[in-house]
Order: sequence, then structure tokens, then C-alpha cells
Amino acid sequence: MLNHNYLQVNTNEIKEILQKTGLRYTRQRAEVLSILDQKKEALTQADIEKDLPESFDRITLYRILRSLEANGILHKVLDDGGTTRYALCGTTCTEKKHQHEHVHFKCTSCEKIQCLSDTQIPDIRLPEGFVFGEAKLLVEGVCKSCSRK
Repeated sequence: MLNHNYLQVNTNEIKEILQKTGLRYTRQRAEVLSILDQKKEALTQADIEKDLPESFDRITLYRILRSLEANGILHKVLDDGGTTRYALCGTTCTEKKHQHEHVHFKCTSCEKIQCLSDTQIPDIRLPEGFVFGEAKLLVEGVCKSCSRK
């Protein structure tokens, strides 16, 4: 399962996670959440699509990803090329406020992007008159798995 700071998705908990956010349980939502949990990395819509049955509609997947993000279950991760990826949010995220200001790590060898939930973005001091919205930090290097090879 995922890091203890993140939603731990299994068949028994999916209904509860969706109910807490007001979303109805569907087989399609359950499949998407299961894929994200199993992969343990930030995935593009195309990455998720590869693991779904062929009968799964691309528009349905897009809508599911948007609704899961809007309800605090997923967050977007932008990689260095501007591609949007999705990762499971922490247990403190809600539809009103995503609490995912942590570092994302992209391995330059395997190109996987992972959340480093225990690594916080440094405090950023903005000039007077600027209003902080959110911070995103992508660190690149070689992940633990690739550095052992």
C-alpha cells in the first residue's frame, strides 16, 4: 500500500473514500483508483488508459480524473515537459483545499514521478503585494530503484 500519509486504496475502502467526498461508487472510479494505488507513481491519462479495459471510454476517464481531483482524492503533478500527471492525494486533502505542497521527484533514468510526501517545499517569501497561491516543486535525479542497478 501507499505511504501512510496517503489514501490507502483497496476494494473495501473505495466506497468509503468516494462516499466521504459525495461521489457515487462506480466500477470505473474503482478501477482508476486501484491503478493509481498499484503503480505508486504519478500517471498521465494515457498511462492509466493502458491498464484499463478497451471498453473504457476516454471521455469517461477524463471526467473521472477531473471529479476525483475536484473532490480532493487526486492532485495534478506537472512534469518538466508540461505533461499533466495524477497522483493520490494525502488524507488531509478536501474538495475545498488540496494539502499537497510537497516535493515531486522525477527519475531521469526510469522517468517515473513520485510524491515525496515527507519532503516539504521550502518556505517562499514573496515581495510585498504578492499573494501566495500554491507551490509546486519537481526535483530530478535518480530514484532508489535505479541507483541500485
